[in-house]
Amino acid sequence: MSRTYVRLPLVRGPLAGERTPPRLDGIPRLWPGLPRGGEASRDTESGVPAPQGPWFVPGNFSLSPRQALACLQDLQGMTDAALTGTPLPAWQGRQTATLRSQAEIAARAAFAGAGDESAALAAAEAAEEKERLCRAQRLLLLCWLQEERLAEMAALHRRYAGGRAHLAASLDGEDGAALPGLPDDILRTASPDQPEEAAALAAMLPPWQRVLEAACRFLPDGAAIVAEAGLREALLERGDLVPATEDVQREVVGEDGPRLLVLEAPLWQVLQRPRCPSCQPRWERPLTVLTWGEQA
Repeated sequence: MSRTYVRLPLVRGPLAGERTPPRLDGIPRLWPGLPRGGEASRDTESGVPAPQGPWFVPGNFSLSPRQALACLQDLQGMTDAALTGTPLPAWQGRQTATLRSQAEIAARAAFAGAGDESAALAAAEAAEEKERLCRAQRLLLLCWLQEERLAEMAALHRRYAGGRAHLAASLDGEDGAALPGLPDDILRTASPDQPEEAAALAAMLPPWQRVLEAACRFLPDGAAIVAEAGLREALLERGDLVPATEDVQREVVGEDGPRLLVLEAPLWQVLQRPRCPSCQPRWERPLTVLTWGEQA
C-alpha cells in the first residue's frame, strides 16, 4: 500500500465477539514495542495463542524492547494489586512527579553546561516530550495486557463449554427430573460472544479516546486509521461520514470488499471534544479515519 493504514483502538486484538470483515485482516495493528519473535508477553502461561499480526512498528518509541517488557510486567503487578483492593494513588503520583523531575534535571544540566537559558528550555521540553512518549507507550502496553486477559477469559469460556453441555445432557435424564428445584440458569454462563457480555468485557479496556490519542503520537504524518470496536461505534453515530473514494476502496479492501466510509477531521473532533484545548496544539493534527458500513 502506498499509504500507512493502522487498525485502532485495539492493540493486541481481536476481542471475542468482534466481527471484522476478512478483507481487513491484512491491515496492521500498532506494535507496542515488546521484544519481537516471542509475542507471549507475560511470565505466566496465558493459554491463548500469540497474535500473528501484521504489525506497524513505529520508529520513535522511548522504551527499548526489554524496557517495554519490564513495564508490561510492572503493569501486570499493579493491576493485580488493584484487583485486591490495594490503593494506587502513590503510584499515580510518581508518574506525575517523573515528568516534572526529568524536565527540571535536563534544564539544570543544560544551563550548567552552557549557561544558555534557551538551551535549558529546549532540553526541558525535549525531556517532557520523551516522558509523554513513555506514558503513551505505557498505555499501549496496558491495552495489550488487558486485551490478553480478555482473550484468556474467552478461552476459559470455550474450554468449559463442552463440560456444561455434557452436564446439561446428564441433568436432562432421570437425575435431572429428580431435581425440580434446580435454578433454570445454573448451566448458563456469560459468553463473550453475546453482545451484552462483550460490551461488559470491553469496559475493562482503557477508553478508546485515550488509546487513540496515545497511538497518534507514534503514527507518521498522513497515516490513516481503520476504526474498530468503540471507535467504530462512535463513528457510525456521526452524520458526517462519506463514502471512501474508489482509489481508497480499491487499495484497502478491493472493489468487491465491504463499502468503506471515511471521516477527515482534526484529532480533537475525532476524540469528540467541543474544541481543541489550548494545552494540546497537536490535537489540531488532521486525521483520516476509515470504517466499514453496517451492511458489510
